Amino acid sequence: MSNDRSPAPAGADKLTSQQWGVIGVLLLLQATWSLDRSLPMLLVEPLRHAFKLSDSQLGMVVGLAYGTAYGIGGLLIGPLLDQYNRARMLSGMAFLWSGLTALCAFVSTFPLLLALRFGIGAAESGGSPASYTIISDVFPPHRRAIPTPARLRAPHDASATPSAPPPPASG
Repeated sequence: MSNDRSPAPAGADKLTSQQWGVIGVLLLLQATWSLDRSLPMLLVEPLRHAFKLSDSQLGMVVGLAYGTAYGIGGLLIGPLLDQYNRARMLSGMAFLWSGLTALCAFVSTFPLLLALRFGIGAAESGGSPASYTIISDVFPPHRRAIPTPARLRAPHDASATPSAPPPPASG
């Protein structure tokens, strides 16, 4: 029986600048897609008035279109991450969901907004699996305890950012 818990070589406990860079990029991406996921929920009333949406249509834009595409996309993108360059795929997905999110500012019809939210959900669905596989590529098993919780924490940190400016100080 071999001992799998052999001590790490001297200096192996320090993270390299490349590893810190990977952590930073993954945190930024996680925070971005976390904010993007919650943005329509913060804009429910403006969306309702701008597009004259019913409650059902609003539910489709905020939840159903995004959630359905996210679920289906994750099933389809996951196996591709095992076959192709993960960092390039993650970059492409980030470019796609950012572009689709930006296009949402210019739409004027409900069907187009719904289609864009569906596309955003599909593009974002590969973000989490890609992040985990990149972590496993870049970090040895005994060092994965740093980037994994940091990546999981990003949505909570991003949601703590104020969604509106604070009221002016009186006095």
